[in-house]
Amino acid sequence: MISERQGEILKEIVKQYIQKAKPISSQMLKEDGGFKICPATLRNEMQKLTEKGYLKKPHISSGRVPTDKGYRFFVNCLFNETEKEEGNKSIKLEIEQELKKAMRDSLRVSQTLTRFISLKSSQIGVSYFKKEKIMWKEGWNEIFKEPEFKETNFVLNLAKIIEDIEKSIEKFFSHFSFEVQVFIGKENPFSKIKDFSIIATKCYLPKKGEGVLGIIGPKRMAYEKNINLIENIVEFLQK
Repeated sequence: MISERQGEILKEIVKQYIQKAKPISSQMLKEDGGFKICPATLRNEMQKLTEKGYLKKPHISSGRVPTDKGYRFFVNCLFNETEKEEGNKSIKLEIEQELKKAMRDSLRVSQTLTRFISLKSSQIGVSYFKKEKIMWKEGWNEIFKEPEFKETNFVLNLAKIIEDIEKSIEKFFSHFSFEVQVFIGKENPFSKIKDFSIIATKCYLPKKGEGVLGIIGPKRMAYEKNINLIENIVEFLQK
């Protein structure tokens, strides 16, 4: 268990790390997080969060980055908020305009859905409908702009995790539900590659039956925005 203050500090570290893609120091927290406590106290709380497994200290950096456990805490907080913000109205309008056209052509709808997800998330968008037996994948150009992909191994691991998911999606189809799910790093049941997160949900289309829509990207992804995106698309499809 962590204290309320530690929880607020952890959430702010995750937010800043997602935005800045570099280890977050106590000074950065003080300057950008609005905490009314001194850097020494922040450092002490960050050390406790590290000891409890929510943060880690990479190499010789003085800052901290979230662990899988830290990201899980952050995502759970997003799902547990009692007053969720109303979805972005412009995204709702874009979904309606883009997908209404696609729905008229049952052959294009899967690809259009997938491309739209990738464009709006800047990650890999995927879709799979059992009747089609094809996993659509879009978004390679955008995701390779993320700083993680400066490492060749990260590129190779992305290709591997997508291959693993494609091979096992039939087997693990029952793992998905009609609620948005987030699999972070080692929680991923589809592959031994643990560098990525998956946001996914089941959906239903009249001519295609049950399917899965999802986002695959580095663990340092914009969870709130991407969860919102998938939720809004599913809401549109249910109309």
